[in-house]
Amino acid sequence: MFVGWGVKGVVAAEDAYRRIPPGFDYDCYIISDVETSQECQAKNIRVEFELPHFLRKAEAIVTHAPEGYDAVLYLDSDVTVISDLDLDFILAKSAQHGLAMSIAPTYSLDEFRGFSRIMQAEGVELQGQLQYQAGVIGFSDLPAARNVMKIWLALCVRHAEDWNNDQPLLSLALEISGFQPYVLSKNYNLRGIFEPVIGRVRGWHSHSPVPANLNSYSEPYPPRLLAKDTLRPLRRFEIDRNWLHFYWRKHLMPVLYKVYVRLFRRK
Repeated sequence: MFVGWGVKGVVAAEDAYRRIPPGFDYDCYIISDVETSQECQAKNIRVEFELPHFLRKAEAIVTHAPEGYDAVLYLDSDVTVISDLDLDFILAKSAQHGLAMSIAPTYSLDEFRGFSRIMQAEGVELQGQLQYQAGVIGFSDLPAARNVMKIWLALCVRHAEDWNNDQPLLSLALEISGFQPYVLSKNYNLRGIFEPVIGRVRGWHSHSPVPANLNSYSEPYPPRLLAKDTLRPLRRFEIDRNWLHFYWRKHLMPVLYKVYVRLFRRK
């Protein structure tokens, strides 16, 4: 499911729907306050939002998400899914655990854009709690997960006048409820932010196009570096303080051993 408000938001949601890989055999929904275009094949749930700004995402997910499914997957409109098999995995883990999300690159909740004041207002200590990324959320109707969602929406309502970002409020709801979601690797929700990338990326979360070399690599480690939506391989000396030792053992010793064998063992 996607969420959009206003014409611009609905167009973005429709574009995101069209980027879903072919072969994805599930129902798709767009929850919006504006009717979707006739060309869009996603099912449209029309609503009247009460909350402002990005808090409408929480309102749509908690109040208007389609029912009757083992699990539902929410995607931000700037998320591009690389493979439909990855969506299957997220839905399966969501049905099993209740919630499935990745860790945010800005992972320290109490140091996210002044969010500490909201945490203090809720009586939560500032202990560097984890912030999850809310651009990809798999959820089911398990009672514990439903409780998290209710707390999330209540926090959005309570702080609607002084906070308009749904993401940290969801992490705060997890902290208050004590619920532990299934943690997806960040490769399921990779942001276009300066960070290392290890292995195959499954979800690209950025308004920028998917980099042409996103999954072009020969070895998963050393990682590639993602900066300004561009990937480049990291060199060993950039990540390993013992890189000289590594280079000696990995590259020089095999060559010297071959020379030793040729010079001495054949005599």
